[in-house]
Amino acid sequence: MLLKEDAAVRLGHAPEMQEHVAFKPKLDRTLRLRAIRRLQTQKQAEITTAERRAAALDESLPKSARAAKAAAAKAAGRSAPPKK
Repeated sequence: MLLKEDAAVRLGHAPEMQEHVAFKPKLDRTLRLRAIRRLQTQKQAEITTAERRAAALDESLPKSARAAKAAAAKAAGRSAPPKK
């Protein structure tokens, strides 16, 4: 085949050059499914960590609420004028 092309070029018949097309690989089924599973597990992991954070914040909320109330009471006791 190359010899025929070389002979054609020598005779002045230049082959048509194709436009440079961006490389678009085709994903086969297993790669596509693997990518889908990987994205699903990442999404699920993000959701579970968000739920854990929310649960941790909910558990710590009563403690911080109590601390805030105690601090407010102390501040109110300090700023209030002495009772007679």
